[in-house]
Amino acid sequence: QSILFDMDGTLIDSEPLWFNAEASLMSEFGYNWTIEDQKNCLGGPLLRAGSYMQGKAGGVKTPHFFADQLLERVAIEFEQVVIFLPGVFDLLREVRDANLPTALVSASPRILMNSCLKGLSAQAPDLADLFSLSISLNDVERSKPDPEGYLKAAEKLGVDITQSLVVEDSATGVQAGIASGAWVLALPHIVEISPHERLRVRTNLDGATLEELAQLFVDAK
Repeated sequence: QSILFDMDGTLIDSEPLWFNAEASLMSEFGYNWTIEDQKNCLGGPLLRAGSYMQGKAGGVKTPHFFADQLLERVAIEFEQVVIFLPGVFDLLREVRDANLPTALVSASPRILMNSCLKGLSAQAPDLADLFSLSISLNDVERSKPDPEGYLKAAEKLGVDITQSLVVEDSATGVQAGIASGAWVLALPHIVEISPHERLRVRTNLDGATLEELAQLFVDAK
């Protein structure tokens, strides 16, 4: 009945920007940030990453300090460039042409989501109005892995979440999608995703069609 998209690492290639900002910030506290550290913060929410960074920095500052600094640095990067991943525009156009209800649901703050939406409008003007509904970190009380964002999106769209598809890349996001009762397509690129009966895995969205994505779940239904 609907397809609900995550943002970071799913539609846009933002993880390198997050990694660079995290590594730059932590280097100021004498810590060498690694891919393993990024894995532990992937999928948000931002304050969880802030708490993790505070621990690695030896307890100096506060989780809010690290979260705020990280957001400020990534926001600057987002203003410079938003890179959409291969296959994204083609799939979104098919979603639009099929009149399939959709929403963007992210654990990122509204400021970053707005930058992503501006980038979408600039690079694909015909898709500018596709995500008339978007749910950010600022729009929920409990972020991923809590399913609140996906449940709220389904409610606003007037669709049955159990007959909707969530597209995610992180373990945290996948947990949120499954907890909501949705079918979930995972696009893991850094972390491993645990198998689940309502979950299917694809490398990315390059070449993906609605028919193919639906077929992935036919046997499960």
